[in-house]
Order: sequence, then structure tokens, then C-alpha cells
Amino acid sequence: MKPYTSEMDRYSYESLFCQIRQAPEKAVAMGEETFDAQIRALCREAVERDRRLLLVSGPSASGKTTTSKKIITCLEGMGKEVYRISLDNFYMEDRNLPLWEDGSVNFEAPECLDLDLFHQCLSILWKEGTAQFPIFDFTTSRRRRDKTFSVRYAPDTFLVVEGLHALNPRIRQAVGDIPSLGVYISIHSDFVDEKGKVVLSGRQLRLTRRIIRDLVRRDAPVEETLSMWDNVLRGERLYIHPWRGSADAHINSTIPYEPWLYRNAVMDAMGSWTGPEAHQKVVRELVDFYAGLTQLDTGLIPADSLTQEFLKTK
Repeated sequence: MKPYTSEMDRYSYESLFCQIRQAPEKAVAMGEETFDAQIRALCREAVERDRRLLLVSGPSASGKTTTSKKIITCLEGMGKEVYRISLDNFYMEDRNLPLWEDGSVNFEAPECLDLDLFHQCLSILWKEGTAQFPIFDFTTSRRRRDKTFSVRYAPDTFLVVEGLHALNPRIRQAVGDIPSLGVYISIHSDFVDEKGKVVLSGRQLRLTRRIIRDLVRRDAPVEETLSMWDNVLRGERLYIHPWRGSADAHINSTIPYEPWLYRNAVMDAMGSWTGPEAHQKVVRELVDFYAGLTQLDTGLIPADSLTQEFLKTK
């Protein structure tokens, strides 16, 4: 596996357009294999290096949750027992969340997490071999009082710790001396035309994912997602980017056929935009690009595809 580098990969827009028009099934299969090959390589490395703890980090809408589940499935296929620990379950309740300078809630900071509780749960796990971990209910913004989930740790067990801040030194400090493998996940490809001009950047694709997911999974209007986007990016610069270079492995979560898969969802959400003028430029750039695509049949997408996390289905 390769470590993180700042240089973006590039996909030829024209080449992909032809592939999807002429042989969509093949284009989907190739895209899935490109991604899944990275998962297999990562799991082989974890097993060969005997790294029982995988710390999976990445920015918003990078596909951390689905990638973590694919890692677990792959390791289980290799005969390993695996548990997933989501840092989202350690979110503070609303009244304890940090603020930006303007008084708005800073949802991006590591201080959003109850790191003392995380450390406590891990300490019990290392000492006793089992521990109860919390479950956070995002519909109520409260930690559930009636339910927890059990995690076991033994010499033959693998743990996948997943979240925005999984590579933060404070998380690694809580992990202690357990041999770990840091994994950074991001959309790391731009789509370029025949002259090499970027027609859809990796960041724009990630915003597309976030808009669709928020709209469908969380009933959040497009304006809300766009109004939060600057702070999301600011939080990434402050709290995630400083530690991505410490990752042992980098996974590019771009699936080459994605833009064609999201075409109709983008047009439905923003094709007749009447929202705030402040977001007009961002919306117009996305709509102008997606309007020129043909919609890829969602029925061609495998059930375990990372893109299922962002499809326009309830």
C-alpha cells in the first residue's frame, strides 16, 4: 500500500464517457475492482505485519464507514475475528460541543468526542478482554442509556477504529502500545478533459456525495449542506490534514463511474436552484457538469459498493 501524497490521480472524462455509454456493466465492474483491490492489499498488509488495530480516518463523505465494513468482510474472509468501533459513538451531547469564534457549533473538532470515555473503554478492553462501548443516537443527539455493544479483544482479534479523527495523536495515545496500522481514506482523483483541464475535481465529487447523502439519509436540504461546507473544509484543514501524512496506507475512494451514477440526483436537487445567492457559483458549476452526463443505471451497482452509501434511495 502507498502512503498519502498530495498529488491527485486523474481520470479521463472522455474515456470514461465512452466506456459507460458502450459497456456500462464493464465500467461498473472495473470501477469496483479498482477499489476492492486496495482493500485486499490493505488487509494482506495488516495480517502479514500482524497489525491487529486499524485506525481508519478521512474527511467527510470519503466513504469511511463502507470502507471499514469492506475491510472487516475481507479480514473475516481470511478467517479473522473483527470488531468495528465507530468514533461517532463517542460524540458529546449538544450542550458540551465546542464553538467556532462566531459562536456557532464546531462539529468538526476532536473535542466533539468524549475522549476520556474512549480511553476508559479501551483500558477496560485491554485489561479484561471485553468491554461495553456506547451507542450514540444522532436523531436525539444523545448517547443511548438503554443499550451498548460488546467488543472482545484477544491475541487473534482485529479491531477497526473508524472516524474523522482516528489518526489524531490523542486517539493514538489512548490506543497505547497495541501495534496499529493507520489508514487514510479520501477521494483523490480529478476528472479531466482531453486537454488536461479539470472538469470535476475530487472535492466537487465529495461535495456531491455529501449533498445527496444529507438530502436522502438525513432529510437535510441542500442549502443546509452548502452552508456548512466551508466549516467542514476548515475543520479538515485544522484537524485532519495535519495527521494524514502519518498514515501507513492511503486508500483512494473514488469510483470512476460515480459522476454518471449521481447525475439525476444532482439535477433533481439543484437543477432549478432558487436558493441563496451565496451558493449560486458552487451550484452552477455542479449543475453545468452533471447536465452533460447520461444517467448510469443504478440497478448495475453491486449491493456492497461504496457508492450505495450515497445513492438516492431511502
